[in-house]
Amino acid sequence: MFSCYESNVNTYEAKAIIDGKQICWCSISMQDDTWRITSWYTDPKYAHHGYGTKTLTCCLKQMLEEKGEPQHFEYVWNGQNQYVMDWLKEHFDPVCKLPLAVQKYSDADDWEAHIYKLNKQKVLDFCTQ
Repeated sequence: MFSCYESNVNTYEAKAIIDGKQICWCSISMQDDTWRITSWYTDPKYAHHGYGTKTLTCCLKQMLEEKGEPQHFEYVWNGQNQYVMDWLKEHFDPVCKLPLAVQKYSDADDWEAHIYKLNKQKVLDFCTQ
């Protein structure tokens, strides 16, 4: 049902499959000593049943086992699905990489405004629950 694999030298992907259908996936890239969750999606028909959480956890656990612990965790949020950001706030204390002063006074859609630093210890604790 859940599988995780290294899709290339710098990225791991995990999937949840039910009845032969992929219902959830996530992708985590590794750059320097930072792991960045770049994609995390659950089919709306299967949302809010824990499949996304289990898929993410499966991927993180396998990466920790195979690669050891990174210095930093980040999440790329596209601004859609507020429940995702609410979930991140509840579990990982996300902090936007773009300083608030810049966000407040800039109309530009800066890439760093979509990247959130996560509380490393909370991510690690989450993976070991």
